[in-house]
Order: sequence, then C-alpha cells, then structure tokens
Amino acid sequence: MSRESLPWILLAVLAVGWVATLLVGREEPAPAVSADAHYSPADIARMQKQIDALQAELEARNAARRPRAERPAHPLQAAAYAKAKAWMDAMRSVKDPAAAATAERASKSAIQSKDPAELLAGLITVRWVEPPEAERAALRRQLEAHFDHRDPLIARAALEAATVIKPKPGDVERWLVVARGALPRGEAETVAQLLVKAAEGQVTGAVAEAILHLLRDRTSIKKAFVMRGIQRFKVLDPRVESRLLDIVQSVDPQDYDSAYFFHFLAARIDPKSDRLVDLILDRAADGKGDIASLMRMLRRGISERQRMRAAEQVLGYAMTAMNPSARLGLLRGMSVLADASHIEDLEKLAARDGLDAAAVALIHEIVRSLKRR
Repeated sequence: MSRESLPWILLAVLAVGWVATLLVGREEPAPAVSADAHYSPADIARMQKQIDALQAELEARNAARRPRAERPAHPLQAAAYAKAKAWMDAMRSVKDPAAAATAERASKSAIQSKDPAELLAGLITVRWVEPPEAERAALRRQLEAHFDHRDPLIARAALEAATVIKPKPGDVERWLVVARGALPRGEAETVAQLLVKAAEGQVTGAVAEAILHLLRDRTSIKKAFVMRGIQRFKVLDPRVESRLLDIVQSVDPQDYDSAYFFHFLAARIDPKSDRLVDLILDRAADGKGDIASLMRMLRRGISERQRMRAAEQVLGYAMTAMNPSARLGLLRGMSVLADASHIEDLEKLAARDGLDAAAVALIHEIVRSLKRR
C-alpha cells in the first residue's frame, strides 16, 4: 500500500463509521404487516411491551393534567394540598379505621377554620372524597358561606365542592362567570364538567354559549379537554354539535380532538344530525381504526331515513373491504342497520369465493335474524 493512498483509506473508514453510527442511532420504522399475518408469541410479547409503554406515557400525561386542586400553584395551595392529601390518604385507607375517622372529622372541621390553608384543605378534601348523602345538605350550607370569600382560590374551591356534592340551580350562574373569564388551559375540563353538572346536563342557552366560548379558536385551551368535560350532557345544543364537528373535521383523525369526540361524545348525541352521520360513515369508509365502535354510534339517535342511507353505504363498504377485521366491524353494524330489503345482497356476499369463515357466519346470523322479524 502506497503512502499516497493512506489518507483516502482513512477517509473511507471514517465515512463507514459515520454511516454506521447514524444507522445504529436511528429508530427503524415498524415493518408493514398485512391484515392476515400470524403473530408468533415473541411478536405478541413485543407488541404488548410497546402497548404498555404507550399506556405508561398516556398515564403520565393524564397525571400532568389533573385539576388545579391537585397541582399546587402557590404557597397557600401547596400547604393546603399537603394537608388535604394526608387526610384523603387516611380516609381511603382500610387498614386503620380509627385514623380514617379522625381524618374525616378534621377535614370537616376545617371547613369552618379561620386559617386559610386549613380551610382550603378542608374544601379540597370534601371535593375529592364525597361525603355520605345524608350529610350533603348540611355540608352544602357550610360551603355556601365561602362562595364570596375574599380569596378567589377559596371561593372557587368552595364552589367546586358544593357543585360536586349537591349542585343547585344557582350554581349555574356562578360557573358561567368562571367559564367566561380567563382560564389556564388545564382548568377548562373542570369548568366545563361542573357547569354541565350544575345545569343537570342541559347544554342549551347560556350554558351552550359558555361551552362555545371555551371551544373558540385562537385560545390556549385544549378543546379535547372541554369535550371530555361535557361528556355527561343530556341535551346538546345544535350549535355546540356543529362547532364540535367543525373542530373534528379540521384535524387529523388521530388527533386528540378527534379521538376524544368519538370516544366521549359522538355515541351520546341524540338525535344525530345528517352531518354527524356522514362523518361516522366517512370514517368507516376509511377502513381504519375501530370500525365496530363507529358502527355502535349508529345504534341510537338516527332517523329511519338516516338508517336506510347508512345501511346502503355500510353494506357497500363491507362488499369492497379488503381488510377482514374492517369487514367484520361493518357487518356488525349491518346487524343493527339492515332490514329485509338487504337479505339478497347479504346472501350474495356470503356466497362470494374467498370470504373468510367469520364473515360468512356473521352474515348468516344477520340473515336469520332478519327473516325472523
């Protein structure tokens, strides 16, 4: 080897090492897996490990989003929470009934304390460890005495506790004031939840206006939190439904806003607008995600006209679906949407060459059920 070639050889070695470092440090993308793939025990164990890691990450994120009472923001709240946590831990323990009873008495006595930290600790405890029904009316009266406390932190904690243990119609006006004010992004869920609770699930009128205010654009509030907060609604103003659909249709299907809407709200909306039914059908047509869950959303809140239209579309999707799992989900939807007019097409689908046995069995079950009606 000549002396002249040595620098070039060294450069080549360094280049190979650099490329190898990049490859080793780079996370390889997951290989594409067909829907018909069979997984070995090792594959399943690896996937379960990945799921566990994602679950742990999600739990960590949720822990960071807990209500303000669990996330001290200044010294008074920090001291109050430390005391409240000690009481709550003792009250929830089954190992030492005497200590639990002592903590319960101390927390209830604190509601009348003149010490701000102790008072706040008592309010936090009542809010998170709900008292027996027989004690709620008397506790509610004690809490009301703090609604106009000079310290807004204490006034807010008293309103939260009162709304949780025994809401009254007058709480709505107070929560409307809170909802229209400046809120840290982490508080939107709590405010929406307690406003809806105070309104007995009626998201209409002024309550709907307040929810629309929380769902407005150009705000730091995460809209998914508001969606989770209003999940106990009984009646939903059409304007709120329309705004929710605007949000969902403007984001990626995997976005939190979209996921929370379908998980917490879509199935509960009754009656469903044509726009919502179309959105559910469009997501089903993609053949991605949990098709069976989407189909369950069509079990309630749709008109006869919507049912007939949905049945035609879902049957068409099932006939062209390439993914066996997606096809099964669509067929489970047909078990609710189909009527006697679909028997012939279902039987043709069942007779198709190459159709998997699970789909054939489900179609036969649907057809038998339709013939018995």
